[in-house]
Amino acid sequence: MIEFEDVHFSYRDQKILQGVSFTIPQGETVAVLGASGSGKTTILRLLLGLMKPDSGRILVDDIDIAPMRENALINIRRTMGVVFQFGALFDSLTVGNNVAFPLRELRTMTEEQIIDRVTEAIQQVGLDPHVLDQMPSELSGGMNRRVAVARAIVGYPKIMLYDEPTTGLDPMACEVVCDLVNELKDDIGVTSVFVTHQLAAAFRVASHFIMMRDGQLIFDGTASAMRKTEDPYIAQFIRWELGGLIDGTGEKSDMERSQGRVARTE
Repeated sequence: MIEFEDVHFSYRDQKILQGVSFTIPQGETVAVLGASGSGKTTILRLLLGLMKPDSGRILVDDIDIAPMRENALINIRRTMGVVFQFGALFDSLTVGNNVAFPLRELRTMTEEQIIDRVTEAIQQVGLDPHVLDQMPSELSGGMNRRVAVARAIVGYPKIMLYDEPTTGLDPMACEVVCDLVNELKDDIGVTSVFVTHQLAAAFRVASHFIMMRDGQLIFDGTASAMRKTEDPYIAQFIRWELGGLIDGTGEKSDMERSQGRVARTE
């Protein structure tokens, strides 16, 4: 289970999150929605311990990770799989080496065990093991995104974090990725946080929805409740998104740009 309790976060003089509270039950998929700059990707960074809240608690399985030091956070991160926007595969590595990368970093498995697990993970996402010898540039966008999911699940995570996973994909590839998210929930029971501005994708995967606006949580409920809302901002967001007026091809996500440094946040 994941819980945010009255979380505040600021960067320099800018308030990024203001009193955000929500609960994600174990095994559920929750979509975090909002326009660019709303604070939704910051939620993922805080969950990963890449940044610390100014105040409030962030609980993962009843453990408050906010005050943890880096060495303790490493163990928490090992329970999480992350799928970045556009996949973020290493262009210079084969598919197999991309998927194996987290396991080799851990240094807890033999090379034979790693190869077996990588093969299993690539099959879990519906790809043939022959792609393991290919380079990311040889695959379609949808296949690259599946490889990114395989890399995220190779370490048997309990929690999956998706940062705009369908951005830049054509409708068919987007549908494949959404189906894969649902299969992982059904097959291995992961708890998932699905950050997106694409409402159609969110409706395909999530049982619960959180809407962010200017660092504040303005909606926390079901799809049915969201469709019936009288909040003018949410109603407009739904009309724009389902009407195809919001471009889904955007730039590289803030989360990707922030790896290894604290970048300008949402």
